[in-house]
Amino acid sequence: MRNYDLRITNYELRRKRLPFFLFFILITHYSLLTTHCSAQQLPQFSQYMYNHMAVNPGVTGSTEHIDLKLHHRSQWVGFEGSPTTQLLVLNATLDTLHSGLGGYVFNDMTGPIRSTGINLSYAYRIQATETSLLSFGISASAFQFNIDGNKLELYDEDDALIYQGYNDNSYVPDAGFGAYLYDKEEKYYFGFSVLHLVGNDIDVFKTIDSKGIVQLARHYYLSGSYKFKLSEKFFLQPAFLMNYLGNNPTQFDVNLR
Repeated sequence: MRNYDLRITNYELRRKRLPFFLFFILITHYSLLTTHCSAQQLPQFSQYMYNHMAVNPGVTGSTEHIDLKLHHRSQWVGFEGSPTTQLLVLNATLDTLHSGLGGYVFNDMTGPIRSTGINLSYAYRIQATETSLLSFGISASAFQFNIDGNKLELYDEDDALIYQGYNDNSYVPDAGFGAYLYDKEEKYYFGFSVLHLVGNDIDVFKTIDSKGIVQLARHYYLSGSYKFKLSEKFFLQPAFLMNYLGNNPTQFDVNLR
């Protein structure tokens, strides 16, 4: 769960270079407490317009029907250890309760690192104007973080600092919050959300001589879209998603459909 701008495709380690290896891996996945650096820690989707609930629990139940989506993303296809992400999303509106209920499961993998988890969300909506609704959502999640040492290729197989049989799992709970203002006829929407709200620690690497701990950093999202009517049959809908994460450069994505 991280920014895909930087990846590890070669896991060759030289003797006594474990600290650099760990730093290089973790800077692409998590924020190191010892150096106070941070990186994208959540799955990244180029088609976020179709997976909006994954970044904002306030979107839950905003459609007038049961919404089921299956998403797959592969990057750097053909390269060993390239990033892949799968996401299965289900959410539905509860009209009598003025709310929505949903959730998703995900699998995110890059080389020897894998994150698998589940997220459940609930949103309550109120009438903002005659044609728009304002929804407030919360989410609870749990995921498993795994490093598979069998996928590491060591320059020195007798290196005492790391061994290829290393395989460890960490289990982490988390929470999120989101607000979502949208038009009933889907002309526009604006959203704000915060994920990794709790900021729990993860033990990502443990041996007799070393231990790595990173903290889940809060992710702040701002999104919006407006649908322009070009004719009776054609519409143009630009959308944006802005992601702010601590000391990282602000990420800004734009889609058009």
